[in-house]
Amino acid sequence: MFRNLAEYETYVKTLVDAGIVPNATYVWWALRPSLQHPTLELGITDCCTAIADSVAIAALFRAMVRHAVHHPELNADHSAVHRALIEENRWRAQRYGTDGTYIDLLSLEPVSFRSWLDAVIAMLAPDIEHLGVEDDIQHLKSIPKRGTSAHLQLEYYRGLLKFGRSPREAIGDVTKWLRTSTETGKFHREERRAEESQGSTAFRNTGGLWVETASG
Repeated sequence: MFRNLAEYETYVKTLVDAGIVPNATYVWWALRPSLQHPTLELGITDCCTAIADSVAIAALFRAMVRHAVHHPELNADHSAVHRALIEENRWRAQRYGTDGTYIDLLSLEPVSFRSWLDAVIAMLAPDIEHLGVEDDIQHLKSIPKRGTSAHLQLEYYRGLLKFGRSPREAIGDVTKWLRTSTETGKFHREERRAEESQGSTAFRNTGGLWVETASG
């Protein structure tokens, strides 16, 4: 949207002078210049359930920023069409995530998320090596194979329904699982057992998640 920092600062100043926002921290974007540090803030990774996923995405972002700094000509000539396609890709990412297809800005052809990720990682290889984030990038590549938190929540919910939980009970179980996973910073996969008045309730593994099965 902005060609340089001066344009961005003019935009923020206009909003502040108009009394719309008190300062730049109220500009809610996925990406913005930091007020306190000479860097860019990425506001997307804070919604990940697992810390390792957030760190992996942040590692890719660091490599992207380094690459952009060392290649200022990159994307410098984006047209209105390119910017509109970027917004379309962003919407598709919100809607379809790692299952989606995205418009490649060079070929203008649709590409799968995995193809896009592989191409970006290959392009950023020198930056990834310089930053020493190879392990984080390897973890990043595993996320589409394992599934995102959204995939795992749906898988858990459907597994619970399959084994007799009502929709309300299943939603409650998923909520508890999500809370536990978020609090621990990793996906909760421990086997659980509970005793109920009419017998025991065992939990069995389905797709890496533990779901209840009635017994007794």
